[in-house]
Amino acid sequence: AVRDVLEGYAKWTGIVQHKSDPNDIDVRIEPKFTIDDQEPYTGGWCRPQTDGPALRAMAMAKWGQILIDSGHESDAKTTIWPLIKFDLEWVTENWDSTGCDLWEEVRSDDF
Repeated sequence: AVRDVLEGYAKWTGIVQHKSDPNDIDVRIEPKFTIDDQEPYTGGWCRPQTDGPALRAMAMAKWGQILIDSGHESDAKTTIWPLIKFDLEWVTENWDSTGCDLWEEVRSDDF
């Protein structure tokens, strides 16, 4: 069900947000991870992708609100909010940094 998928995504996010990144970037802006071991992908890829933290925070905020609305406020506060906060900290500190564009072809400062 949807809840299982979103709980899995939240769990995965909590794991990968704190990994070290072998590509010498903040792991929050790492565009790709390997599935089996949840490690940042080290092959060629346009890096960094600065849209990740904001998109993740938006998705988790929506999930957190759904949890609150369905009577699971404690889960939203203890599990989801820290994920959102960590990504939003990156956004507020780095919103004007350069990264790969929407089509992953060139580097630009388009957020």
